[in-house]
Amino acid sequence: MSALVSIIIPVYNLEKYIKHCLESVVNQTYKELEIICIDDGSTDGSAEIIKSMAENDPRIKYIYQENAGVSAARNKGLDTATGEYVMFVDGDDYIHYQMVDAFAIEAQKNGADVVLSNLKNVRDYYFNFEKYDFYSSSIVKLEDLYYKFKCGYSVIGNMISRSLIDKVRFFTDISIGEDGCFMMMVCPKAKKLLLMDQYYYFYFFRENSATNSLYSYGKSSVIDAGDRQFEIAKQLDNNVLKAIVLEGIYKSIFENRNLCKGTKCEKDVKRKCKVIGNKHFFDLLHCRGISFKKRFAFVLCFKIPILYNAFRIILDPTMIKIYKRKKIKND
Repeated sequence: MSALVSIIIPVYNLEKYIKHCLESVVNQTYKELEIICIDDGSTDGSAEIIKSMAENDPRIKYIYQENAGVSAARNKGLDTATGEYVMFVDGDDYIHYQMVDAFAIEAQKNGADVVLSNLKNVRDYYFNFEKYDFYSSSIVKLEDLYYKFKCGYSVIGNMISRSLIDKVRFFTDISIGEDGCFMMMVCPKAKKLLLMDQYYYFYFFRENSATNSLYSYGKSSVIDAGDRQFEIAKQLDNNVLKAIVLEGIYKSIFENRNLCKGTKCEKDVKRKCKVIGNKHFFDLLHCRGISFKKRFAFVLCFKIPILYNAFRIILDPTMIKIYKRKKIKND
């Protein structure tokens, strides 16, 4: 397979990481690449690093936009991409040097138009790759991505046929969970979904990244993402997906009600939790894809918030220490 693969990399103030990320991409054993770097209004030296590397590798395209968020950056990348396949890599992560080759070979062998990768969390920034002498993959069902493998929620590390994407774009008003919405709009169109068995994508854990920073109102957008995903699942008329998403909505509501305590946005977050929780309450009550026991527990926790912490402590006594630490931090 020698099809062009477009790799879209959103970048915002990543001067410490972007060179390492790009090195992992330009050194792929698969050479037919279009590397699209979308600079989302960086104010550090990210642009200079990308432009410098682009001088030595014409496959790298540098595009600047005023700061508008990762979704807008990815959308601009999609508008620019000309490859038969599209991949997304975040600018502070890195990929195995055989990744694109492996995905391309397995996609062709199995006739798959979406190839997915499990993510490996790392805290170091060194290339320490073992060479894969052979590639292995598994054909999976759409529901398996969420229930068994938990990889349907993220767009990074996946290779998707651009024909499936068409006019599908990321929601720009959601800052967390937007990629889950995108995947749910794209993956049901696939003839075959393929999951690679080895690790190819390395997610670098940063304390100050968008997902790991201190709580703010924007973090509650994961609840909005669940709301959108449920509407998508309804349009697909997929009861399994509806059950998966409903569970996710209420778990997000419970967690965000906890996380927002003591913050300036507490009232706004709790208001959102109440509105969206009430919106899907009837769906929850009648969802046969969720066991009666779990539905009953969700109903109690939604109506009586303090019960959520009690249930979690019963299931895992170590949660007492975690809740104490959160209380001290907020105080």
